[in-house]
Amino acid sequence: MRHRIRILAAFLLCLALRYDTLNAQCPVTVDAGPDKSVCAAGNTVQLDGSISGSYIGSRWTPATGLNNAAILNPVATVNNTVTYTLTAAAVDPAAPNLVNNPGFESGNNGFTSGYAFNPLPVTPGTYVLTTSPALVLSAFPPCDDHTFGNGTGYMMLCNGNGGASTQVWCQTIPVMANSWYTLSAWALCSPISPPVFQMKVNGVNAGTSFAAQGLGCVWQEFTATWFSGPATSANFCIFDISGSGNGLFGDDFALDDIFMAKACTATDQVSVSVVPVNAVLPATVVLPCSAAETGIVLNGSGSSSGPGYTYSWDGPGILSGGNTLTPTVNETGTYTLSVSFDTGDGICTKTASITVLPDPQTVVANAVATAPLTCANNTVTISGVGSSVGGLVSYDWQPAAGIVSGSG
Repeated sequence: MRHRIRILAAFLLCLALRYDTLNAQCPVTVDAGPDKSVCAAGNTVQLDGSISGSYIGSRWTPATGLNNAAILNPVATVNNTVTYTLTAAAVDPAAPNLVNNPGFESGNNGFTSGYAFNPLPVTPGTYVLTTSPALVLSAFPPCDDHTFGNGTGYMMLCNGNGGASTQVWCQTIPVMANSWYTLSAWALCSPISPPVFQMKVNGVNAGTSFAAQGLGCVWQEFTATWFSGPATSANFCIFDISGSGNGLFGDDFALDDIFMAKACTATDQVSVSVVPVNAVLPATVVLPCSAAETGIVLNGSGSSSGPGYTYSWDGPGILSGGNTLTPTVNETGTYTLSVSFDTGDGICTKTASITVLPDPQTVVANAVATAPLTCANNTVTISGVGSSVGGLVSYDWQPAAGIVSGSG
């Protein structure tokens, strides 16, 4: 007995590994787009997702900050660096059917119905499980079931009541949260007032309604997709919403091979980062008189720095370094630093200004002759009024040979 259990466990493990391998080969390719940047918390940027291949749905996670997590190009509002994942789902041909007794081969169990089970006779609002509708309803030809197609399999044959919203079949199925599922079923209908089917999960429409055709023994498939969100249980139902027929004549149909399976998925990620842009300068700096020729270095090192940042200065006396954080200047006045960052979706710029002041110890010399030299007046006074004065200021006149007095 233990040996059998070990063999069964090994078989189930191999089956699970085989399914995971097949599931990894999901026939879609997802591209979440290039990484993005914003220049300040609260700024917005548009994501550039794309999907190639036939997919049934997509979602961005987390949904925080996105204006619509269900579209490929949502707008993201970010307050800090966020990694978004784009997930696309596709039909997985290897996924097992989660429906219990999908082809009714196990009899009248595993599901519920708004119709009453009534083997014979099948009256309006009742159903029966049969191998051929001709055995029960004279309006139907002798059709085979969809599962085997050889007259041995069963189907759910319904005598509809012509209602506008009648629950035909329901089953509650455990599911995984935040996952995509594919739904399908097969139907054949009498040509008189054929039904209109609507799939619902947990009371909400899944996909669009399907107006079946009265084609006799031709089985018709109708499908839908469903995203579970936080749900871990799916009440999967099929409704007849036709509102046609008089309850006695028409609205007769059969269901078979009801299907629900988890879709396979492919993902890709994109990072949206907040890249601060700051320009920082001291308010003022003094230009020493000794540096009037060589200049001084302004210091913008408190500003944002690193890859992607660019700098430019504007001012009256920039000698060098006009595209760095440390330019050399040799004139007084106001200098403005612009710090920029190109996010790929636009350029963010911040500015700051600094005033270069003259050296308070700078001296001014002024000389004015009070009168001209003449033959009658061979000495004159030269006035230095307007020159700098103070206890630390000294004076020297040149050339000394012509100075009669006051040379100091």
